[in-house]
Amino acid sequence: MKLLKRYNYKNIIMPTLMALFVMLSMTWLIQSLRFLDFMINRGLEMTTFLYITVLIMPQFLIIVLPLSVFAGASYNFRRMHDDRESLICLCAGLSRYKLVGPALGIASLVVILSFILSLFLQPLGQRTFKDLQHLIRTTGGNLLIREGTFNQLNSDLMVYVKSRPAPTRLEGILVQDHSNKGSPVTWMAQSGEVSFDEEGRPRLKLRYGSRQEVSDKQLSTLSFDSHTIDIVKQFTPKGPRYRKTDERYLPELLDKNAPNSIKDRNKFIAEAHKRLLWPFTPIPMVLIAAACLLKNMHNRHSTLVGPGMTATLLAIAYIGLLIASNTLASGGNTIALYGQWAIPVVFIYGALRSLREKSLKGKSLKHA
Repeated sequence: MKLLKRYNYKNIIMPTLMALFVMLSMTWLIQSLRFLDFMINRGLEMTTFLYITVLIMPQFLIIVLPLSVFAGASYNFRRMHDDRESLICLCAGLSRYKLVGPALGIASLVVILSFILSLFLQPLGQRTFKDLQHLIRTTGGNLLIREGTFNQLNSDLMVYVKSRPAPTRLEGILVQDHSNKGSPVTWMAQSGEVSFDEEGRPRLKLRYGSRQEVSDKQLSTLSFDSHTIDIVKQFTPKGPRYRKTDERYLPELLDKNAPNSIKDRNKFIAEAHKRLLWPFTPIPMVLIAAACLLKNMHNRHSTLVGPGMTATLLAIAYIGLLIASNTLASGGNTIALYGQWAIPVVFIYGALRSLREKSLKGKSLKHA
């Protein structure tokens, strides 16, 4: 029995790791494309680029891990069926629960890892990433300015650059500053250059342009040949940065005394439930694969094309229901908020009932 368990563990872990590697590589590649332009054209260091991609990985690991376990378990169950190993085990008196045991053991380990990711590493990575992003914007904003588009650096500042001959040189500059609500200011310049002072703070030097300010329904215009703007002093948002849902730890999400709007409170509570519910996903995913792929094993000529497709569709339906219920819960739907906890219970119960079948010991095999 121990030998069989070790054999099954090996045959589940290897395809699970391969699926995890493939899905993580694809996710990393897709996400990296967002930052490659900053590294190639804007001087972002390679170490910073790698650091950023590592910070965002926990958020995707939480999603990829259950899918990898599902793929590994499905592959193992299908291989056991094709080689008639599962049929031999059932005829020897082993129940289907015994065959699913190793897959559930691996799924349980993934559940523990998912809780670590969900409750600690994901908010830590997102918080560090957003802090780094905020730091780049406020102390090295030239890295984030795209030419030919309107760049909204914060709620009060919009920058347009026609072209960028070099990482620190700008051509055709338009800056719209609404930090003073009563007197919006518009800067226009033919060219400009970003430089840094002794403390590493960025300054924007504009050449051959004008400054327009509207106050009390009057327009005042000032032309200049050269003017330097202290980017940090004029354009850095005042006060601490407001942390979004994915940056907060579980106690922060459940803090009823925090001064948040009702809309944010609904999002925080929904996120807290998601952090506690989603890590359990590997268990129903494995049971779904087992319930579909360990059926009709007594038929020697049966194939698993239909059951495999059914398992995939049920897994997609399970994840879709979780996402849909959490989306409704974020909008303040109380039924969806607490009803989503019934989703894994229903799928687990249905899978266990499907697996609850006596062994085939002493029974004759069916012929198609």
